[in-house]
Amino acid sequence: MKQGLRLCLLAQACALMFAGAAAAGQVYDCQVTPKSRDGWIAPRLIIDLDEALGTAVVADGLIMEVIKKPVQAQLSKRGKGSVRLNWEVKGIPVGNVNTQENAQYKAILNTEKKTVTVRAVLSYFDNQPDGWGKCTVTSK
Repeated sequence: MKQGLRLCLLAQACALMFAGAAAAGQVYDCQVTPKSRDGWIAPRLIIDLDEALGTAVVADGLIMEVIKKPVQAQLSKRGKGSVRLNWEVKGIPVGNVNTQENAQYKAILNTEKKTVTVRAVLSYFDNQPDGWGKCTVTSK
């Protein structure tokens, strides 16, 4: 429970970082419901998207805990109103086996419906945690 609260506070701090950015685009603040409780999918995902420039930056509690700053995501258009985002988080601590894990994250952001699905592909574990959520949007 303490870790969940800490990750939530980190995500809030990240939202403040995005709010101060001086670039065009939109910020999607997404509340994500993980399908499992194994901890790889954060309950809040913030996406700074600039479709005109073809750029995206993402942050969540896990990114802020491990990397300490938002990360650049690869962006590809899927069709009208939908984009795919890919990013990586290396060195995620795994407490129950006293090691670290790398995860490739893949998200689909529907900019029209303001929804997101996110999946983690883990390097050393077989499971592929995922989740979905709704986003609120703010212009920068």
